[in-house]
Order: sequence, then C-alpha cells, then structure tokens
Amino acid sequence: MSTTLLQLHEISQRFGKLHVLDQLTLSVHAGETLGLIGPNGAGKTSLLNIASGFSKPYAGKVLFKNQDITRLDPAQRARLGLMRSFQSSQIFPQHTIQHNLALALRACTSKAYTWLGRPGPLRDSLEQADDIVASSLFGGRNDVVAGTLSYGEQRLLDLLISVAQHPQMLLLDEPTAGLSKQEAADAMALLAGLHHQSTVVLVSHDLDLVFEHCDRIAVLNLGRLTAVDTPEAIRRHEGAQTAYLGGAE
Repeated sequence: MSTTLLQLHEISQRFGKLHVLDQLTLSVHAGETLGLIGPNGAGKTSLLNIASGFSKPYAGKVLFKNQDITRLDPAQRARLGLMRSFQSSQIFPQHTIQHNLALALRACTSKAYTWLGRPGPLRDSLEQADDIVASSLFGGRNDVVAGTLSYGEQRLLDLLISVAQHPQMLLLDEPTAGLSKQEAADAMALLAGLHHQSTVVLVSHDLDLVFEHCDRIAVLNLGRLTAVDTPEAIRRHEGAQTAYLGGAE
C-alpha cells in the first residue's frame, strides 16, 4: 500500500467573493510523480502556494508526514523536506553557478550559518557544489556568473539547485515554460534522477510531458478535482476530457 506523504484536506481558498478552491482533498503518495493539470484559473498555483506555505487556506488542513503544517511558513516546511519552485527563476544572479549551489546546499543544513567567519564549512559546500556542477549539464562552467546565463539556462540552474538538495517532496510550477525543446528535455532529465527517491508534484500545461513522466494525474477545474488517476485512465475519463483535454477521443 502506498504511503501518503502530503495530504491536502478539504482545502478552500477565497479572494474576496471569488472561490478559488472549494473543499479540495488530495493525497500525494511517497515516491510518485503526480501531475496537476487544468485550465487557466483552475486553482493549480493557489494549491501549490497553500501546500508550500506561501499562502494560508481559507479553510482546511495541510498534512506532511502525518504532521499538521497548515500554519508553518515556507522555511519551516523546507526544513521538513517540502520545497517548491516558481514560474520565474529564484537564483542569485550576481553569484557564480558554483556559489548558487553552495549557498543552497548550506541553507538546507541544520547549521546553515556556521560558515560565517569560518572557511571550513563554506569550503565543504563549495566542494559539494563542484561535484554537482561537474556531473551536470553545466560541467566546466563553475565560475560563470548566473546572471549572464540565458533565460533557459537560468531556469535549468534553478531546477538543478532544487534537485541537488534532495527534498523529500518537490512542488514544481511550470518548470519547462518558455524553454526550448532541448532545454525541456534537459529539465526532465534532471527530474528523472529524483524518480522514486523524492516525491514530485508537477504543474504543467505541456500535456505530452505530464502524460509521459507522471505516475498519476490530477485534473483540477474551477477549484475542484475532476479526477485523480493513472495517465491511461485520465485519457479515458469523460469528465477530464470535458474539463481540459478537449473532448473524448
């Protein structure tokens, strides 16, 4: 039986009179890649914001590893192993690729700030970053300043930073948006290293990508779940077809 790592229980969200999410309940299994799809305005990003702590629900609870984390902030959730990415890159553009990785690796430890005034801990993080860069698509480019990278490369660096921290759960919001076909393939290759080691929730409008790489797919429409099932079952699901997939095949 699959272990539930994240549970969103009867989540509702409102902005004024607008009901964005309506008593939505969703469980994410440990080790799976769950795709979250739906039309614009379905509530996908709002759901990720609530799961990651960047916004609080109007009603409902968020459970992670059976712990109620509804009121924890994003940093507290990250320390528990729950991380997320955004639709824009969250990197330090003035720092090198190596230093971006080193700072992220240091930040996710219990002694994140012990490097201040002490060369040893920072040196250890830089050496770890060296190893990661060497085995990545950025190999040999340690000293390149992140802000000089192309848009696509910055997105890939942002994803590499997330993957390198080995989160228990990673929430991804449109990680391949704006990328070329090759860059999107590179992004999914990075995520492939997490498969069954970390749990991934992937929001994307790229249906081919979602159906190819996800173990299950959740279809969201007007703040409610239309269906949650395997890719094969979602293709045949009449409600999912009507809500998002453009009519029955």
